[in-house]
Amino acid sequence: MSSANVYGNPSDLPVRETHPLKPRLPYDYSKVISENLVTSYNNNFNLSTTIIRSWKIFGKYEKFSAAIPKFIKLCLNNESIPLYNSGVEVTDPYYVENYCRAIELCLKKEEAIGECFNLSGENKMSVKDIAFAIKKITNSDSELQILPPRSQFEIKPMKSYSSISKIKNLLNYELSVSFEEGIKSTVDWIKNLSDM
Repeated sequence: MSSANVYGNPSDLPVRETHPLKPRLPYDYSKVISENLVTSYNNNFNLSTTIIRSWKIFGKYEKFSAAIPKFIKLCLNNESIPLYNSGVEVTDPYYVENYCRAIELCLKKEEAIGECFNLSGENKMSVKDIAFAIKKITNSDSELQILPPRSQFEIKPMKSYSSISKIKNLLNYELSVSFEEGIKSTVDWIKNLSDM
């Protein structure tokens, strides 16, 4: 389980698995190191391995410090949504059930052995777009709070979204839950928690 962060702020979009790795932060480097270690076991010991580079996974049971559940809670309470760097960063969110389906295919199909796959929702959304979508789905009166970047890394906005054509072609993978359906499911989960 790797991360889209190994690509850093990619120069070519949508990002394909052949894109150069350009990690920026220690977390990103840790994923590159882990990928190299996994690959070495595949090459040297014939251990069946597959690497998945995932974009923004969301869904039930996610920590409330993460953007999407945080935005949902704020919208349900009609509180302001903080958008650092004006919410212009672009990512590719997708629901956790889609992620689980991809893992299942990687475990079952021999074609996955030794491969690396990008995994995302093919949504290409800015953080501001995500906030608007959640606001609409929850019918919230929350205001979007435009804020400056939090660090030097945010001064140049991250724009990263992927192509998942490789996993589609090799493993016949398809997204089964749309972004909107995933958000609605996550909203329902958070509402049920609040009712307890």
